[in-house]
Amino acid sequence: RSLVGSEMCIRDRVSTQSTGKNTMTTRTTVSVVAVFYVKNGKTEEFLKITKEMIDSTRKEEGVIFYDLHQDLEVSNKFWMLEEWKTGESLAKHGQSYHVKAAREAFSLNDVLEKPIEVHTMVHKL
Repeated sequence: RSLVGSEMCIRDRVSTQSTGKNTMTTRTTVSVVAVFYVKNGKTEEFLKITKEMIDSTRKEEGVIFYDLHQDLEVSNKFWMLEEWKTGESLAKHGQSYHVKAAREAFSLNDVLEKPIEVHTMVHKL
């Protein structure tokens, strides 16, 4: 799935509140961007581990989208773009077997250059 598809999903979940002349857009979902830096020669292994995690995650309750993208400028940099219905569903995801298994596989197979960067946010404007 492409980012455009994900953006369309976001658009469908936006609610608009009118207050006179001003219109405020709100969204109650939780978004995550996780950044992975993969060691040289480890991309195929990274993708195999990540595919297993993605396949299981997309079956979780509360996931809206969970998509992996490769950076166009830095070939060993990958972005996991996620959106969750609630913070609770995201917390359950973080404790899931498949996430723990993927993290362990990344470590055991020495796949990542550095720890995963995880950025969690909520929509404001």
